[in-house]
Amino acid sequence: MYQKSNVYTPQISRQAAFVLRRIAWGLGTPMTKALNHAILALVPKLNHTVVCAACKDQRCSVCPLASYGAGAQLVASDSCVDTYGG
Repeated sequence: MYQKSNVYTPQISRQAAFVLRRIAWGLGTPMTKALNHAILALVPKLNHTVVCAACKDQRCSVCPLASYGAGAQLVASDSCVDTYGG
């Protein structure tokens, strides 16, 4: 049964979709999983202080970005990809 989710589904530009499709082909994965890998690969390059200061929900205890800043690692494996809504 379909479970309604409050997850925001971002719309990306044609150019971003074009690039993402090629990344997915290179990884041999669907675009959804390639996007997951790309997002997690971006984490080490972020200024976590700026990101955390701009946070709107303040759920730091469960936030992977907050724990990453404390030395934790994010794993970009397909087994870590949870799908939303079913």
